[in-house]
Amino acid sequence: MDERIVRKFRTVAESVGMILNQAMRRFLEELTGSHSVERDIAELLELSARSGGHSHGCRFDRDDAHERS
Repeated sequence: MDERIVRKFRTVAESVGMILNQAMRRFLEELTGSHSVERDIAELLELSARSGGHSHGCRFDRDDAHERS
C-alpha cells in the first residue's frame, strides 16, 4: 500500500482516538457489510472502561450546556 495513504489514514484514525488497525478493521467491516452495532457498543463500553474519566457527580443543565463565553 502507498505509504503516503497509510500516513494519512493513520492521522485520521488518531484524530478519532483509534490506532491504524482498529480504523482499518472498521472500514473493511463497513465496506463488506459485516459491521455490527453490537460490536460498536462493545467497543464503546471498552473504551469507556479504559478512559478512567469520571464526572465526580457534576451535572450540567440546559443553560450550562448552551452558555456562551
